[in-house]
Amino acid sequence: MKTIIRCTGLTVLISSFIFFFQPFVQAQEGADTVQAQAEDGDAKAQNNLGVLYVKGEGVKRSAKEAVKWFRRAAKQGHIGAQFNLGMLYFAGKKDDTGRKEAAKWFQKAAESGHTKAQYRLGMMYVKGQGVEQDYAMAAIWFRNAADQASADAQYNLGVLYDNGYGIDQDFSKARGWYLQAADQSHSGAQFNLGTMYFTGRGTDQDDAEAAVWFREAAKRGHSGAQFNLGAMYLEGRGVAKDMEAGLELIHKAADQGHANAQKLIDQISAGS
Repeated sequence: MKTIIRCTGLTVLISSFIFFFQPFVQAQEGADTVQAQAEDGDAKAQNNLGVLYVKGEGVKRSAKEAVKWFRRAAKQGHIGAQFNLGMLYFAGKKDDTGRKEAAKWFQKAAESGHTKAQYRLGMMYVKGQGVEQDYAMAAIWFRNAADQASADAQYNLGVLYDNGYGIDQDFSKARGWYLQAADQSHSGAQFNLGTMYFTGRGTDQDDAEAAVWFREAAKRGHSGAQFNLGAMYLEGRGVAKDMEAGLELIHKAADQGHANAQKLIDQISAGS
């Protein structure tokens, strides 16, 4: 039976949500000391006190108090507090008001060069969260973050170029941004590079190079890459034919819920 490889194409724009509060309070600084400094108007201490209230360290955990202290620091121009405040609003109320507040504070931090705020703001423009959906604006903020080595931003900027969302479609630029993200071990970028080489989209068609990138993504648990590389092993396409290695990868993909992988397993089982 001949196996038909189905490359799953471009992965969706990702939005990994990471609560990232920075700078963190040093262990030797007690809550009382930070509180006193914050009440004296020290922006760094106000941000750190907000972090303590988020984490519940030395004080009772309180989102309300965290917002209060982040806001005080943010109004003094503390970039980390602006980002943290945006994160709290994003993680809190899921209504339009909360999203708009999150976008407002991400914007302030992003304009001051905060990489994670730039990436987060780009994602909000992609999804139309708190702002009107605008791929062109997303591209601007992804580019700012990508230039500061954000792998997620590099990947998503590659997706925009690959699809022509908000910017002129340019496979060469897409591949370039994927490569930068892939070099930082971004599995989605590695997978998309694999599909570009497999299909010859924006580059010479090269099964062996496709297998290289699918393998890198598969190592990091990317189910689409596991499926595609497994199918390539079954056919001996771009790699030496190896039924055992192929089936192992197909099963790994199926275990993660990859529908085509399970279908292929069922087909193989029915034909055996």
